Amino acid sequence: LTVHTIEKSSYPSDEAASKSSLQYRQHHAAPYFRCAVLDEHGEFPQVIGYICSTRTTAFTAQSMSQHDSAGPILAMHSVAVQEPYRRKGIATSMLADYLKAMEAMDDGIECIQLLAKESLLGFYVKCGFQVTQLSPIRHGKDMWFDLERKLNKDNLQAQQERPCWIVDSFAREGALGSGN
Repeated sequence: LTVHTIEKSSYPSDEAASKSSLQYRQHHAAPYFRCAVLDEHGEFPQVIGYICSTRTTAFTAQSMSQHDSAGPILAMHSVAVQEPYRRKGIATSMLADYLKAMEAMDDGIECIQLLAKESLLGFYVKCGFQVTQLSPIRHGKDMWFDLERKLNKDNLQAQQERPCWIVDSFAREGALGSGN
């Protein structure tokens, strides 16, 4: 499956990112676009989930469609897992790996901010985020909440790890590790 296919199956149509938006994020914010890959039998690795973010100076609806490589805020757009792998700890492991990688980068990012629906607040709080407010950002028809996590080396929680890699999820179709 492609990352875009996972996106479409994870969000309602009025909330899912377009393929071009995902391509923009991967091209312009590659270090912040990470995929979880499953290689069950030493055959063709398969992308089973991903997290993508862009940097910004302010967490607004407008800033969510751009990438400012010097922005101190990392705006997380998607944490998505392919349907058969949900509720197995993949998203938790992906997010733990992602947070560790972002903190290890030490490239001026002060915090990660994201939007979440009420049903996912517990998940993100368990992963170290704090709910800051009912979001003024409108995305689709549902209400969203703003969450934030400050980045620092002491902020990581011990969690079971599963390896995650940066891959080109829009490379040639059928190419090893391309996500297509």
